[in-house]
Amino acid sequence: MAYSPDGQTIASGSYDQKIRIWNARTGALLKTLTGHMGSVASVAYSPDGQTIASGGRDKTIRIWNIRTGALIRTLAGHTGESVHSVAYSPDGQTIVSSGHDSTIRIWDVRAGALLKTLMVYTGNVRSVAYSPNGQTIASGGWDGTIMLWDASNLLER
Repeated sequence: MAYSPDGQTIASGSYDQKIRIWNARTGALLKTLTGHMGSVASVAYSPDGQTIASGGRDKTIRIWNIRTGALIRTLAGHTGESVHSVAYSPDGQTIVSSGHDSTIRIWDVRAGALLKTLMVYTGNVRSVAYSPNGQTIASGGWDGTIMLWDASNLLER
């Protein structure tokens, strides 16, 4: 689950392969997004609240337009059983994802391109997050380890 940046809506992913957008105040269902071919493990709002990224058991990250509910782009590259976690960078330009394939992947949101793959875990990567200033990526493995990455050194822009 994830709150929108303005706190007005909540996005949830589900085993039924759907993403639902809820009114945070009333609990009313506002919209249902469909397109994943497996359960949805993670959702994240973009910093401007205009899009949602979702990751799921179909090994894809999907980017959705909140207003229309339309699928904007599908990012494919994880090879394991599932995408476990997705997070936007604070500037909204990249998405970091983790998967059952022991990798962390960094994606260019606008181009839909894979920018970097980190293969450092011996087990699956359960979760990823950007620091509020975007300079650090944190990752947590199923093996109990937490790693911190200098995002500026990972991507040379």
